[in-house]
Amino acid sequence: MEIVLVDDASTDESAGIARDFAGRLPFVRLICLESPPTGPARPRNVGIDAARGEWIAFLDGDDTLFETAIDSLYERGMADNAEIVSGLFHLYDGTRSWLPDSLHRFTGCEVRATTIIGTPNLFLLPQVHWTKLYRRSLVVDSGIRFPDLIVGEDVLFAITGQLGATRLSFIDRPPVSG
Repeated sequence: MEIVLVDDASTDESAGIARDFAGRLPFVRLICLESPPTGPARPRNVGIDAARGEWIAFLDGDDTLFETAIDSLYERGMADNAEIVSGLFHLYDGTRSWLPDSLHRFTGCEVRATTIIGTPNLFLLPQVHWTKLYRRSLVVDSGIRFPDLIVGEDVLFAITGQLGATRLSFIDRPPVSG
């Protein structure tokens, strides 16, 4: 496992926290950007370029990864030889987390090694990057990048990846709380 932390010239304490993790854990690398980006695309794309592992997952500063999230997504991805594995997510308001109403229809539903054309209902899921595990070869070989937008860059990234993938899987467990 490797963790690539990209500090986007933040002005809060996140750079110090990231430096501490990178100094203590050999599988954590910190990349510090010199100037703040105009949106989230640049730090994410820098992370893609720096990644060396077989899989890539994204987590933003306001997301919380559930303890077994990566394990669950990884196990399904390996079992299905998938290029992207998606999961559900919970919302969190500071005191409690819950599954959004729009996602209840997907509980108990698991999809194994399909395409987006073969299972168009997957387009009904929120098209965000942080509920997915991407095979790095899909992202790198296809040249998938986050477009330089302030809003919607994650939607375009997720859709582009899913349209290019030949094997998608979905688990009904939430890997992330956002």
